[in-house]
Amino acid sequence: MESRKGKGKYPANQHSEESPLIIPPSFANLSQPYGATPPESPPAVVNDTRRSQRKTCTYIAISITTCSVIILFFLLWFAPTFAERSVKDGVGFSFQKASILNVTDDNVITMHVVGKIELEPSLFNLQQKFNRLFGTIGTDESALQVYYQKPSVNTAASIPSMGKIDLPALDLNGGSSVTAFDFITAFMIDDTDALMEFCRDAVIAETIMWRVSGPLTVNLGWLPWSSNVELDKTIALEGMNGLQKTDMQSMIFSEEHPLGGIGLSATVGIFNPSSVLSLTLGDMDFGIYLPSTDKDGKDAQIAIVQANDADLQGHRMNYFNVTGRTLPITDEAQALMETFITSYIHGNTTLVHVRGSAMGPEDEPRKKHVSTTPRWLRKALEKVVISVPFPGATETDLIQSLALSNIKIDFSNTGSPLISGDAIALLKKPQEMQFHMDVTEIDPLVYLYLNLDSPSPFASVHSSKPCPASSIDGDGIDLPLGSMKVTSRLSRAPFKVMPGGQKDFEEFMNRVFKQKKGKVYIRGTSAAKVESAFGNLNIRDLEFNGVIETQGLQGLKYPPPKVTSMNIVRGHQDALHVKTELKIYSPSDVNINLGELNMMLLFDGHLIGNTTIPKLSLAPGVDNDLTVSAWLYGDNEHVTDFVGQYISNGIGASNITLTISGNHPNASPSKFLNSFLQLLTFDVEPPVFAEAPLLADCQMNILSSTVIMSLRNPFEGVEMSINKLNASATYEIYEIGRMEANFEDLGEGWKGPLVLPPPDCEKGEKCVGKVVDSEKVHIQTKKLGYEAIKKALGGSIEVSVDSEVSVMIDKYALKDLQYRQNNITARVSYRGSVMDQDPLRADNMLALINLV
Repeated sequence: MESRKGKGKYPANQHSEESPLIIPPSFANLSQPYGATPPESPPAVVNDTRRSQRKTCTYIAISITTCSVIILFFLLWFAPTFAERSVKDGVGFSFQKASILNVTDDNVITMHVVGKIELEPSLFNLQQKFNRLFGTIGTDESALQVYYQKPSVNTAASIPSMGKIDLPALDLNGGSSVTAFDFITAFMIDDTDALMEFCRDAVIAETIMWRVSGPLTVNLGWLPWSSNVELDKTIALEGMNGLQKTDMQSMIFSEEHPLGGIGLSATVGIFNPSSVLSLTLGDMDFGIYLPSTDKDGKDAQIAIVQANDADLQGHRMNYFNVTGRTLPITDEAQALMETFITSYIHGNTTLVHVRGSAMGPEDEPRKKHVSTTPRWLRKALEKVVISVPFPGATETDLIQSLALSNIKIDFSNTGSPLISGDAIALLKKPQEMQFHMDVTEIDPLVYLYLNLDSPSPFASVHSSKPCPASSIDGDGIDLPLGSMKVTSRLSRAPFKVMPGGQKDFEEFMNRVFKQKKGKVYIRGTSAAKVESAFGNLNIRDLEFNGVIETQGLQGLKYPPPKVTSMNIVRGHQDALHVKTELKIYSPSDVNINLGELNMMLLFDGHLIGNTTIPKLSLAPGVDNDLTVSAWLYGDNEHVTDFVGQYISNGIGASNITLTISGNHPNASPSKFLNSFLQLLTFDVEPPVFAEAPLLADCQMNILSSTVIMSLRNPFEGVEMSINKLNASATYEIYEIGRMEANFEDLGEGWKGPLVLPPPDCEKGEKCVGKVVDSEKVHIQTKKLGYEAIKKALGGSIEVSVDSEVSVMIDKYALKDLQYRQNNITARVSYRGSVMDQDPLRADNMLALINLV
């Protein structure tokens, strides 16, 4: 009613405030002209229109809310699946550090973990939009399972979990696609075998994989809901790549350890190339092994050590001290240990293998220490082999000097000469090896050099077997501390002339024989058998050098050799065999045995025969008695000259000199001596001819002008005969007469050669010659000597005889031998063929002689 009344107040064309200014076209009269005012609508129609509009808005709001709820519902419904897929495909996990800080007895590892989470760009964009709508996305504390994912094992395969790691709550970085994390957490060990295998491979491999899985609670900003995501990620970790870069410093072998072996200490450095993995080991036991030379052979353990506070921090060189002891050497490890020690003493670095050990250096078989290192870690490191360079000794000149004394050179063997002598070596122990050692054998290989600057040796000396030795340690008084004196005897070691060394060898021998002093330089190597707490080892290739200075023989001139006796052994048709005794003084300090020698014999520069010395051996500093056999050539005028002068002058002072020369075509059985001996000569003086003279005495018969000679053979053991005689007798300065006889000329009435038997020689007694009287030999007297003979009538006088005699010694002929003999007693007699028959006539004859 009021509405109607009100409307009734306004003209038809008048509009109220509720009326629309623009009438919808549906209500307009289409036939009405443009600009005309439409007729006023009825009020009921207007209200219906309003109610229709309100319903439409309500429907729209309800629809939007319902869709939003539905969308949010589905978003929340599918959020875990979407998150898992997003984490799997768009989230990257990486560790920058995973350090084991501590391992407790209850199998809990304290770890320091540093890493980052990186989102793919599309996922990061979605995160930023989500952050603007709902706030920061984060995760709650979680416990995740950690697996060792081997490359050869499928991810889906069932592998044991190493343990659980606790992750703290973490918010994703809203301003960057990278979210860093750094926390210390606990790692609960589930399977020690799996963890042991991981640790072992982590040390060896260049890259190693972790598989991390488990429920991860994701908080979606301010939304009251959280999403549980099933995390399953494989994370690549940088491994230690075998710890290939290692270092060992200050290695010292100290002294005998109470439990056996030698105590040792060193500083070891190990570079951990991994920037991710670090490992704190603490006090850890390790074994040191020598690598086997066989492909399938076993390493030989030589020592056990304990690392003190060992720490393998990532991407750095880690140094720590180790102490321990060596172990007894087994038979299988003997050769390896000898090679190792030899290389060590030469200063060479040797690679040794180091790996974890179940036993410590102070452990005994029945008493082991309790290690703070967990068993699984020890087991893991026992299977990890690390190659460590074992440095060589800082001082490599172990043999400071080597001297040879009491040298004996023996050429008597038909093969190589032999050398004997006392060897004295002064050894200086390396600073790292000051424990007690005994050298029980040496086996030197000596090279001889003629001069200090000789480019190559001329000879070598090497014993056919090792030489026994003894050693004493330096006491700081007679020997410096840290040194050793080793003495040994080199016995008959072969002396070999090197190819091309013959000339220098001959010069060496020349120096020995002719010079007052001689030097020879030596270099070489020696093996040594050493007994110590380290074991009984043969150390090889110990280098040495030195000089041997000797006294020479000075040409055998100071003093010259002497012939102490000379005896004829037998006369042969072509040679006279003579046995002589030589006395040679050696001023040298070298014992030289040239063995059997064939040498030439010269008199006054002329060859008269050859000699054989069965053994020319000269001991130093004493007179050496030698037996020499000589053969004087037959039909040789110089031999006759020598024999004549010798047996003639032998009655007085002897001044005859013989020369012995090595210029013989077969001077020595040793091929090394022949060239040298060609130039070797020395002079000898025959002894005074002290045998009974050939002419014992003679009887001169004046009236018959004959001589009866009393002769004897002065040479023991041989038969002598006089064939011819041409002699003259002299009294003082007067020649008495001459005589001549050819006993071989039977036509002249001779009975044949005058045979003189050898003297009787009882053992131990002086030989007594058998005197044989000759037939009467006519003598042609001289006037000047006749007065002396007349005065000696019935008595005797001393005369001298010069003769030229042809004699035979056994079958050896000496023709025209010049023989002179002084102080011969001549008995003067008037006896003769007429005198003996008529004494009265004899008196008349004497009266006639006096008258004359």
